[in-house]
Amino acid sequence: MKLGILFSGGKDSSYACYLAKKNNYEISCLITIFSENPESFMFHTPSIEQVKKQAEIMKIPIIIVK
Repeated sequence: MKLGILFSGGKDSSYACYLAKKNNYEISCLITIFSENPESFMFHTPSIEQVKKQAEIMKIPIIIVK
């Protein structure tokens, strides 16, 4: 089964990606959301700019939206 992973670059989304791969899911992409709202607690924002490098190292395409 193909899937996309909502990816913040933090430990939880990294672990979710690891588990999906370990269980033989095909990860077709990572999806990252850059929140433009400084009041938002919905999205992880510390070090969010590192997700591009993480995706490159994992060799998984990344979709970034605001």
